[in-house]
Amino acid sequence: MKKYVVLVVLFALMTTPLFAQMKMNLQGKQMMQREGKGKMEHPMKKCDASMGFPFWMADELELSDDQIDQVMDFLAQSKKQIIDLKADIDKLEIDQRIALKDEDFKAAQKLVDQIYAKKADIAKEHINVKEKVHSILTQDQIEKMKDLRSEMPKGHPNLHHNCEE
Repeated sequence: MKKYVVLVVLFALMTTPLFAQMKMNLQGKQMMQREGKGKMEHPMKKCDASMGFPFWMADELELSDDQIDQVMDFLAQSKKQIIDLKADIDKLEIDQRIALKDEDFKAAQKLVDQIYAKKADIAKEHINVKEKVHSILTQDQIEKMKDLRSEMPKGHPNLHHNCEE
């Protein structure tokens, strides 16, 4: 049994660097493509809903490269702002724990208000970025997006299509 466990652990330790190396090679190829040293495809035309925009729709909506660049800029700015807000929330939650530990209940209540104000700012930022994206789409693209979203199955946003990685 010990041999089996040792073999499994060794196998896991040996394969992990291989996967990391494969990922690094893939990233290197992508960088070369962006620098013009190979067939270039816009980096956001691949599936990446991690920042809030369903980029699998870019082809369906026939977004121009300029529109994709604008969306990327909107999302990058938004993500930075949300990161800052989440960091502020983390700090305020630490202060709140300290206030509760010190039995300073009034201060803790004020901190709760500040925490939820930051959470509201995050929710509003999500709405703002959607509004910005909406503002650069043509009316036809807006209608196509509505149709595509209505056809999406509920649950995981990527269930209805195949993402190429």
